[in-house]
Amino acid sequence: MPSFLYPRTIKITRPGAQTGVGFNPAYAAEQQAEETKIACNIPASIQARSSGGRNPVGLPGDSAMNMWRVLTPLGALADGQVKNRDLIYDDLGRKFQVSADYTNSLGADFIVERLEA
Repeated sequence: MPSFLYPRTIKITRPGAQTGVGFNPAYAAEQQAEETKIACNIPASIQARSSGGRNPVGLPGDSAMNMWRVLTPLGALADGQVKNRDLIYDDLGRKFQVSADYTNSLGADFIVERLEA
């Protein structure tokens, strides 16, 4: 349930393993139907962290990579339950991918990159 400190709710999924003849992960798109649910209805605080700079590819249309911070209260998630590359969806319909996951004395803390919906 949302609160003053954790006004958002999130669901966390893990992308399915993609395989097959000729499969190349550099050109694969993820399908939400292939995701495994890890947790849902988790209270969270989502904060803009910083602009992560430009995409290293350097195409003219590239925009800045926006990094965010997602915090959850202690006990809402088990240590190690969420891993790098897991996906976080918030109650506003935004989608994030976990870049760094760790737990501190206040709860789980994730550095994430916002993805296009």
